[in-house]
Amino acid sequence: MGSQEIKSESTMSTMDVCKLDLSRSQLIEASAGTGKTFTITNLLARLVLGAGAGIQPLDINEILVVTFTRAATADLKKRIREQLSQIRLGLQRLLEVFAAVSENDLISLINV
Repeated sequence: MGSQEIKSESTMSTMDVCKLDLSRSQLIEASAGTGKTFTITNLLARLVLGAGAGIQPLDINEILVVTFTRAATADLKKRIREQLSQIRLGLQRLLEVFAAVSENDLISLINV
């Protein structure tokens, strides 16, 4: 697995977390308040969901995230749990909707 360094600074363009290559390691280095936790949380969600070209979903225990303070670690854990919980709830709602819709209605929706 290769490594890709990503710096988020005011002089650089905005990083799109949905376009980052999940097949490589990612280093996120930026100033306070620039969205590092947001980026890490969303990268982790993509890895767990396998949301990337040719990417298989990973178990949460297969992902290493390193921060430098206990406070940052606690905040990151909290936000990751919240993000994964929101994804789970969204998927449950989607399954409920699909269960309530007939096969013909689903085909009609797909063909729109």
